[in-house]
Amino acid sequence: MGTLQDAPQGHVTVVDDRTYAPAIAAGNVVVEVTAPWCAPCRALEPQYEAIARARPSIAFLRIDYDESPAAAAAVGAASLPTIALYANGAVRARESGIQDADPAAIRDRLERLIAQAYPPASSAAE
Repeated sequence: MGTLQDAPQGHVTVVDDRTYAPAIAAGNVVVEVTAPWCAPCRALEPQYEAIARARPSIAFLRIDYDESPAAAAAVGAASLPTIALYANGAVRARESGIQDADPAAIRDRLERLIAQAYPPASSAAE
């Protein structure tokens, strides 16, 4: 896995304490911090993966909270699940404790976060 450039695009790549920092260093990156025991995390997972498939120009990463505590702390995971959006290593948005049970509401929430963090290319060209 290594760096973001090595990571496959268009799906979710698992990163850990060692691979997290290089993975967020370049480009637009969305990071999900999750745990197998977290029910809201399990509800978020299929929507997160669907958005990852629909947005191949953005890298989507996943961190296991229990297996990679340093990476989870670096993201600022105050509660689970946490989603953090980065642009070239800088945090653009973060949301912790997503509790929606409705898949459509989860997807809408994720899409709003992405739209906020990564505005259309026309405004980025200034």
